[in-house]
Amino acid sequence: MKARIPICGLALIAASLGFSPALSAQPQSVPQPGYGYHGHDHRGDGRRDDDRHDDAHRDRDDDHRERREARRDERREAEMRERLEQREARERAERAQHRRDMEAWRATRDRRAEEHRREIRESYGAVLTREEARNELATHADRMARLNYILDIAQDNGNLLMQARVQAAIVAENIRHARVMEEIRWQAGAP
Repeated sequence: MKARIPICGLALIAASLGFSPALSAQPQSVPQPGYGYHGHDHRGDGRRDDDRHDDAHRDRDDDHRERREARRDERREAEMRERLEQREARERAERAQHRRDMEAWRATRDRRAEEHRREIRESYGAVLTREEARNELATHADRMARLNYILDIAQDNGNLLMQARVQAAIVAENIRHARVMEEIRWQAGAP
């Protein structure tokens, strides 16, 4: 009987220390790199899976932000393009009406120029202080003047093919101008 007490005591001590009474517990394996345990470096690049997961979420969020900004820029560009096309259509209609009377056309030149400058100030605001913006506006004005002159000649001669080509060139120039001005606005940090 005396022999049983120490064995039971030994079993109690072993159980309290985490050993099974039958001593059949297997040693726990230590996670090794390359075995894919969650939170461990299983690719061997010194980064935990959690870090890669966070990077994946960050990349996804960056992609969403870039897409959202691209959509916003596309909307702004479309609005600017539409505004330019409306102004161009309005000017073409006014020009067609006044081409019959060149004296009236010349007499209203100052008023039209001031109105155009006001529209530009409203559209671009503080961006106009940048030299790139002023250069782009001068380039656009020169190109549009030449295209309108060519369109006038094509209309006078009844050349429908040339009219279509020039109108397509006017649309392309307005799109190019809208993109360049949006880029300048973005570089300036203007809203």
